[in-house]
Amino acid sequence: MKAFLIRCIVQAAAILVVAYLLPGIHVSGVVAALVAAFCFGIVNALVKPLLILFTLPATIMTLGLFIFFINGFCFWLTSELVPGFEVTGAFTAIFGAVLVSIVSWLLNYLISDDSSHHGDFDHHNKHSSNSDHQVKVIKAKVISSS
Repeated sequence: MKAFLIRCIVQAAAILVVAYLLPGIHVSGVVAALVAAFCFGIVNALVKPLLILFTLPATIMTLGLFIFFINGFCFWLTSELVPGFEVTGAFTAIFGAVLVSIVSWLLNYLISDDSSHHGDFDHHNKHSSNSDHQVKVIKAKVISSS
């Protein structure tokens, strides 16, 4: 339950960041962003798999690029369901969905513990204190450079 709440908060933060960056996405406040994050998770869990299944021929013909349109549609659908969260335009929805995914991934990576990263440099030697120190130094460099 704690992990779910943290993911919702991170997703809400990502939505707020993207709303700040893109002029076609508007969020009325933190509560609307939290509700949008929860609703976006529900839409991605329930609606997106059905859309992928029904549009499988289009996805195959476009070599997977149609998934961007599905993600944009799910993002737009969330804006239709949540008062205080607005997405104007199809391309804004597609680009917003991609940006929310990227920002959410980055925030999840930065706040999670070292043992949950599968792509860390210490992948083969997780119990080495030297490797743990290197990962912490790399994270510190990433945080301080941004």
